[in-house]
Amino acid sequence: MTSPTKAMTSLAKAMTSPAKAMTSPAKAMTSSAKAMSSLAKAMTSPAKAMTSLAKAMTSLAKTMTSPAKTMTSSAKAMTSLVKAMNSPTKLSHKGVSE
Repeated sequence: MTSPTKAMTSLAKAMTSPAKAMTSPAKAMTSSAKAMSSLAKAMTSPAKAMTSLAKAMTSLAKTMTSPAKTMTSSAKAMTSLVKAMNSPTKLSHKGVSE
């Protein structure tokens, strides 16, 4: 009766060893997965920050474009005004010189 018991004990120990051996890689895989998750989160944050920055830059560019358009319109208006002011002057000079 002792021999079968010893054999069962040996078998149980033999089965426990591979189970322990399999547990270690599983733990390592879990740690690796956690590390990957942390890395992914760390990479996501800058990506979100970059997206926000890009949106802010776009808004700023749009805001800067509006005054630029206004300035262009003002410059055109000033040019027209200067031309209008020069035209009568040229006419009056012609009138005076005649």
